[in-house]
Amino acid sequence: AGAVDNASVVINQGHIVNISTDSADIPRHARTLNAEGNLVLPGFIDLHVHGGHGYDVMDGTVEAVHELARHLATHGVTGFLATTVTASLDDTLAIASIVRQASAVPGPGAAILGMHIEGPYINPQRRGAQNPCCIRPPSIAEMERVIEASGNAVRLVTLAPEMPGAHDFIAYLRRRGIIASMGHSDATYEQALAALDVGVSHATHVFNAMRPFAHRDPGIIAAVLTDARPIAELIADGLHVHPGAARLLIKARGPAGVVLVSDAVRGAGLPYGCYRMGGQDIWTSENGARTADGHLAGSLLTLEVALRNVMTWTGLPLHQALAMVSLNQARELGLDSRKGSVEVGKDGDLVICSPTLQVLTTVVGGRVVSPDP
Repeated sequence: AGAVDNASVVINQGHIVNISTDSADIPRHARTLNAEGNLVLPGFIDLHVHGGHGYDVMDGTVEAVHELARHLATHGVTGFLATTVTASLDDTLAIASIVRQASAVPGPGAAILGMHIEGPYINPQRRGAQNPCCIRPPSIAEMERVIEASGNAVRLVTLAPEMPGAHDFIAYLRRRGIIASMGHSDATYEQALAALDVGVSHATHVFNAMRPFAHRDPGIIAAVLTDARPIAELIADGLHVHPGAARLLIKARGPAGVVLVSDAVRGAGLPYGCYRMGGQDIWTSENGARTADGHLAGSLLTLEVALRNVMTWTGLPLHQALAMVSLNQARELGLDSRKGSVEVGKDGDLVICSPTLQVLTTVVGGRVVSPDP
């Protein structure tokens, strides 16, 4: 669908009931938000976000998850997957339970659409900033317990498909309706294709924490660039991935094959300094979020900035680039009948942006959540 000029979007009981260019179609007693001169866009969905504004999913409190949701809403996010890092089983179970509790109570910001379990079933050689102490082979028995603790909220699991037992684990995830993603992986091209054959359908922060591309050893990256099956995450902050590489990915896969993610951490939205993540100190600056030895450790990115960056790098028009922060994510989560675009019948998840894509107002389920009502 394209843009509609000078239209009103009418939301009732949380759903879009009318989109009209006739002001007579606006109910007389409706609360109105004036978006004149601005853009009304579908709310953004972040499939990979750890923290922000001083909070982290791994803090293990309902307050932390809700405050993260509030922070995300200020940047146009209306739904997100609360994302864990590599941790002990006990810690992961505790976080899963917290996310379940946070989801059960209507929060102050973006909706919690489930969990993304990033690690611990990754390759130590490609761990990035993940804690090496807790990395272990995939375990169906463990994942059963995590899913149960979360109240069936696990939507996506990142793992290295070359690890022992990974193929059985991937098949298990698919049976449970959970997205299996390859990431933090040293898989060869052939191993990546084999993983796609058994059910992997997503790739975590492509180019980062994976075997680099070489013309005689093209690795996961070539599989993602040339195979239509995996949806590719991209951290478009200009630090994790060079703009030229980002253009390559989007050119190869098209906007429909890419999802922009923040992979943001606690320090996002706060002054530069030192913050804790996964049991270690993370330093933030204009060079991003980094460990003491200089390795990138998540980002300080927000999705409206990612969207602006990608449009600048690729020249894509807004209506094409927008799918990378909204419809593609909704489709992957099986929520595209309700979310991901501004259409009659869908949830009233909207973001009002200036023409330069500065977030002004965020609406979740017909309720203004940012700025604070």
